[in-house]
Amino acid sequence: MIVLPKSVTNTKFYPNFLAVALGMSIKDASHTAGSQRAKVEWILSLDWDVNQLPGNSDFMKKLKKILNFYHFPAPAVKISPEGVWYGLYF
Repeated sequence: MIVLPKSVTNTKFYPNFLAVALGMSIKDASHTAGSQRAKVEWILSLDWDVNQLPGNSDFMKKLKKILNFYHFPAPAVKISPEGVWYGLYF
């Protein structure tokens, strides 16, 4: 699912199978008394929408459905707490 305005998605700046994803990561979360607060990171990345790839045979539909559950490595930027560029982010 792509959550971008139609004015952006109708243009041909990028292929249909490529989307932008915003993710949140929590590290060092603990429920013990006296522990430090969890570290929250926000990451902006490219996301592959495998369902948009060509192929309409039953086999390809099933394969695309299975592959769409996985997040494949892509370039990303950690935007919080500090900016960091990742060439490939898993």
